[in-house]
Amino acid sequence: MYHRACELSPGDATSLSDYGRFLASQTPLIEQATQALNAALEADPNCETALYHLGALQLNKLDDASSAELLVRRLLHTSPSHMAGCQLLARLLVIPCKLTKASKDGLPDEALELYERVLSGLKEKEFGGSSPQPGHSFSKNLSLKETLLEYLGIVTSKGSNHQLLRVVTFLSSAQIDISAVDLEADRLLQGMKSTVLGKRN
Repeated sequence: MYHRACELSPGDATSLSDYGRFLASQTPLIEQATQALNAALEADPNCETALYHLGALQLNKLDDASSAELLVRRLLHTSPSHMAGCQLLARLLVIPCKLTKASKDGLPDEALELYERVLSGLKEKEFGGSSPQPGHSFSKNLSLKETLLEYLGIVTSKGSNHQLLRVVTFLSSAQIDISAVDLEADRLLQGMKSTVLGKRN
């Protein structure tokens, strides 16, 4: 279907990016996926679907974090509320931290800001009872539970003491009912609170 659409509209960025996204999900077809996504960007340098999926492909299939970061930053430059892009960039930013021992500096603040932007958007989408803010672009694969576990997990293992306090404060101000989302997330949060209180005493 996607291939046929590309044949009918050979220079259409949407058709090419959709085809590339499909091919990227098929492990043996990474080269063809890269070609299709690059062709979409030649047709439209700001094509959100192509920028995001080529960035994800570079990271997850080709292990090229540097190229992935450049693509995702291009995406967020033109579409700062692309939630899947925000989460992908956050993951990219914490990769060096995962490969080293925890330091007193903790995680890049930009990564935490991106996770918090996504969590606020997902909370609004899943529990807010209203439509997401204009301009917010969500992937069907994004969920509040999984993003919350990812955020709490990385801060628990690599965050500084100041960042632990930041997380506790953010989740309280964002009014995200952690226990209603996931029990494991609630356990991680309670551990953070104990650590923060212990440092204060």
